[in-house]
Amino acid sequence: MRLPLYFGHLTNNLIYRRIAPGLLKKLKERRSERGKPSDKLQGWLSESVGVPEALVHLGTVVGLMKIHTDYKAFEKQLNEIAPIYPADPGLFDDVSDWDADRFKIGDESEAA
Repeated sequence: MRLPLYFGHLTNNLIYRRIAPGLLKKLKERRSERGKPSDKLQGWLSESVGVPEALVHLGTVVGLMKIHTDYKAFEKQLNEIAPIYPADPGLFDDVSDWDADRFKIGDESEAA
């Protein structure tokens, strides 16, 4: 079943961009080297590294979804608990300098 592309953007924003710095970029590179574009990204996670972190993060996201009825409030608390990592973090970057709003998907300020 093919879902709208927006679900892919939501999954990347809520899950992969928040697990580890550069994870989404590495998964896409690995998929392009060894797979085809229609392959799902979770297939490139490994049992030893990616799957345990993804399960913990998914539990966090689902828990927050259950307590919030408003998407903006949910996203605000998720940004506090699990901020979005930049695609290419610097070696000496300070985590507090990463502005979660700068990495949002579908932000009105990007269109301007």
